[in-house]
Formats: sequence, structure tokens, C-alpha cells
Amino acid sequence: MDKTTIYSEGVGSVLFHPQVHGRDARPVEISQVLHIPKLQNNLLSILRLTRESGFHVIISSNHMDFIKDNLIRLVAPINKHNTTFLDGRRAKSAKTAWATNNSLQNFMLWHCHLGHYHHAGVEKLMKQKLVTGLEPEPMKVDP
Repeated sequence: MDKTTIYSEGVGSVLFHPQVHGRDARPVEISQVLHIPKLQNNLLSILRLTRESGFHVIISSNHMDFIKDNLIRLVAPINKHNTTFLDGRRAKSAKTAWATNNSLQNFMLWHCHLGHYHHAGVEKLMKQKLVTGLEPEPMKVDP
């Protein structure tokens, strides 16, 4: 550990296509994902999923189950080094839009004002100018 500080460059949503017990499961949108290009691995906050997204987590000796609406939505096998990775893959899209830090405060303010409306919906409202006073902010696009 070298105590290097790495900053996020934005926030967005990721669509994840999970595998549950070897079968493709319904896609899961993970919102408020920090975009940190300099970070070597993706990290997942279990507390965020439980507190803000309504998941329940069951941890056994060899895997973690993420349950929502009484369905196992995500599974993460635990390896011999006690690390875990979600089974599945991130949706491959041509472009993923991330709100830059400059626009993040305005975006999050509107997200809260609109009763924590989902991020894709707030982006749509901004882009299509469907709400008076909700101005689109510049977006950084990560290919």
C-alpha cells in the first residue's frame, strides 16, 4: 500500500448481466457508480447495495448471494484468497455517459429534488429539456 490518492472522474450507472447458478439472470442496473479510470479493479459497496438499493446479502463459506424482491439477483463466488467477483458481465455499449464532477452536484441535486428518480430518467429529462430550469450539463463520454 503506497497511500496514493485516486480521484473519481464522474458518476453514472452500469448495466450488469448476472449469472445465477450458471444461468443468465435479469439485468441489474447499478446506479451512482463512480468512474475511476486509474483504478485497476472494479469495487462494489455491499453497504450501498443493502442500504440504498434494497438488497439482502447472504454470505456462506464459498459464495455471496445478493437477494432483492425474494430473488437471487447477483452471485459472487469467494475464492481461496477470500476475494470475490460478481458472476456475469457488464453490458457492452458503444458509449457510457458519466456526469463529470462539475455537473455532479447539479445532477445529484435534481436526482434528490425528483424523489431520487433513477439516474437514466434524470439524464433523459435533462437531454430532452422536459423540465423547466433543469439544464443539461456537459457529459464526459467513456468509450
